[in-house]
Amino acid sequence: MDVIESNYSVLEQRIAAAQDFWEAERAHERYLHNLVTQSFLSHASLCRQFGEVFGQARDLCQLVAQARANGVDWGRVKVCLHVNRATQHDIAHAVVATSVILH
Repeated sequence: MDVIESNYSVLEQRIAAAQDFWEAERAHERYLHNLVTQSFLSHASLCRQFGEVFGQARDLCQLVAQARANGVDWGRVKVCLHVNRATQHDIAHAVVATSVILH
C-alpha cells in the first residue's frame, strides 16, 4: 500500500502543477510506471524471480536424482517442506540434511 499511496501523492502534486494536458498525462504515465516497477511487477523483475525459483527447483531435482542414483533409502529420509510456509532457511536446512545423508 505504501507504493500506491506515496506515488499517488506525487501524481496529485504533478497534476496540480501541470501547465497543460500533456504534462498531466506524462505525470500519469510516470505514476503507472512507478507502480509497476516498485511493486516488482516489471517483466525483467518477474523473469529474474522466476529464474531463481526454477534454478532452485532444478538444483533440488538434481540432488534427488543423485540421491536415488546413490541408493538412498527414501523410506528413511523424511523431508517436510510446507510450501506455503517454507522459507529459504527451511529449504537450506532440508538440502543440507539431504546432502549429509548422501555422504
